[in-house]
Amino acid sequence: MKKIILIITILVTTSIYTQNSDIIKITTSASGITKEIAVQDALRSALEQSYGSFISTKTNIKNDELINDEIVSITNGDIHRYEIISEYILDGRYNVTIESEISLNQINTFKKQIGESATKFDGALFGVKIKLQEINEKSERISLKNLFVSLYNIYSESIDITLDNYAEPKIISNTNNYSIDFEIGLAYNSNILTFNNHLTKSLKSIAMNQTENELYSSLGKSTYPVILDGENYYFRNVDSMHRIVDFLSSIIAQNYFHYELSDNIEILFDPYELDRRKNSLAKDRYNKKKQQLLAQEGKFLLNVKSGYSYESYMKWQNQRNSFYIPGIYISRSNPRDRDIEQLNSGDAKYFTQGSISWGRYDRGEKCYMSNNYSECREFNYIMHFASKSSPFTYLEEGVINSRKPWMDGNIVIKEPYYGYDYTSYNSRGIDYRNEKYSNKYGEIFDFIPLWKINGKNDIGFRLINSSIAPIIVQPFIPKGSNKTVSEYRLWNPNDLGNGKVFKIDESKGPFNLTDDLFSGKSYITAGTAIVSLDYKLYQRSYEGYSYNYDLRAYENKYSYNSVNSDLSNIKLSKKKKQELKRIINTPNKTKASNLNSLIRYLSADFTTKWNIHRKTSVDPYAKTTSVFKITLQFSKEKLSNISEFKLEKSADTWNHSYK
Repeated sequence: MKKIILIITILVTTSIYTQNSDIIKITTSASGITKEIAVQDALRSALEQSYGSFISTKTNIKNDELINDEIVSITNGDIHRYEIISEYILDGRYNVTIESEISLNQINTFKKQIGESATKFDGALFGVKIKLQEINEKSERISLKNLFVSLYNIYSESIDITLDNYAEPKIISNTNNYSIDFEIGLAYNSNILTFNNHLTKSLKSIAMNQTENELYSSLGKSTYPVILDGENYYFRNVDSMHRIVDFLSSIIAQNYFHYELSDNIEILFDPYELDRRKNSLAKDRYNKKKQQLLAQEGKFLLNVKSGYSYESYMKWQNQRNSFYIPGIYISRSNPRDRDIEQLNSGDAKYFTQGSISWGRYDRGEKCYMSNNYSECREFNYIMHFASKSSPFTYLEEGVINSRKPWMDGNIVIKEPYYGYDYTSYNSRGIDYRNEKYSNKYGEIFDFIPLWKINGKNDIGFRLINSSIAPIIVQPFIPKGSNKTVSEYRLWNPNDLGNGKVFKIDESKGPFNLTDDLFSGKSYITAGTAIVSLDYKLYQRSYEGYSYNYDLRAYENKYSYNSVNSDLSNIKLSKKKKQELKRIINTPNKTKASNLNSLIRYLSADFTTKWNIHRKTSVDPYAKTTSVFKITLQFSKEKLSNISEFKLEKSADTWNHSYK
């Protein structure tokens, strides 16, 4: 017997010309066994052609014959009006052609005022929209189920398992046996990127975005939030999030122990077989035969109690509770706004089996796969699914690219710090507070005085533009290797011609921008990232002072007038102009001071943002994610016959509902 499961998930979109960007007019035809079904199919076709639909298909083939071909779709958009322009019956089927007006952004109303005391209610349109929503609700469940099948197969190939280490044998006190501690490493490989991106992008197509949610909720229906790549989306069904977390939990549980530890003679530790025999005994605790089978399977486990108590055989299972999938984050239960904001920060907590409560009170008495998720309570967590963003792009927006006056370093910047929640007595992760730039990095001047005219007027360099192009950090493959290493190169797409390469070497401490070409120039090159500071000659005039409430201090106010490069538009003697020109052409120490201050700031700002990115998007994919530890016991005779230990993927298949 041969069974093949093929999953295809696609987004179909057809462009329709319209002069109105909000309303589309489209004509479609359909047939059905009743007029109502024909109209529904025609309107559904109009929605699909106008704004696209998420189509999920599942084809089952058994013995090379098609036994089931299931296709479901979820449509976008809202029907404003439709009119049947032709209808006829042919071969017992109703055929209709309709003209409909469809919008993705405007919410339709079924009630229209037709007089002072009368309104018109479009019941037919209301009925069709309700029916289409019900189809989408059903399709959402089927699409998730189909998605899980393809994701299961991807995830099962996403974990590399290695026997990292095992200790020297140690005598077990009061026995003649010896114990050996084994460490099994589990690390994600590049397939996890495929899993992560496929999951997040598919959920975006299955769930509703903000606009679609408003259209759906306008009829008073409840929706259920999720965050996808930092944006709010909504599911139509209360059980959708329960289905998703159950799927994630199951693939973690099944793949965390999908291996066998053996020696040159026999299998020593088989998590699958232990779990199978435990479940069998749990149904008949006092069955002697089943007790003996479990004891035989777990004969190398340390500190187990034989008999009907099977719990001691499974203590090792708890280690998987901290195993996570990169890019999937979860809030605490009943989250507040601050908890939801944290899901977009470097301190977001990964989803694990221990992240949520699995009790019937929290999710509903029958809200389980075995009961087809009936009577579910609302999922009381918020989850964030993020597809991996690569490469990392650093954008400076606080000082250099902010276009704000520097005010001698009194500019206010946002500094990260770890906040504390005194209500729950827990850290609330990274918060931001206002900090004066000069307190941390020194003074920076957007006006550099050169020549004093009188008590209220002077001439100097005024900063007219400051900018730094985005810095992009990319992983690279060293020469002679075929693997990407955990070292990153810095490059700027606007300045690739100079041939410079800057490497971030984590072993040498935090990344520091360095000035390769510093000699009083108006720009610096840090690696290949260019910081540009443009100055121009101005006359500055003092006009009093005012109170700055952000800084809680008084600040001076000035007006500025441009000065020609030949000084022709200022009133100075010929001798003084010559002296001023000499000063202008002399390398300026304040310009140098500005650059050094900005280097300190950029180094700290880049390091902070890079560390957040590394924590969320680099380390989870590049390092061993978990180390499973198990201690086995051996007799002296058994150890004397062992020549090797080896770890292999299990040949057994876990029982699950996603294959």
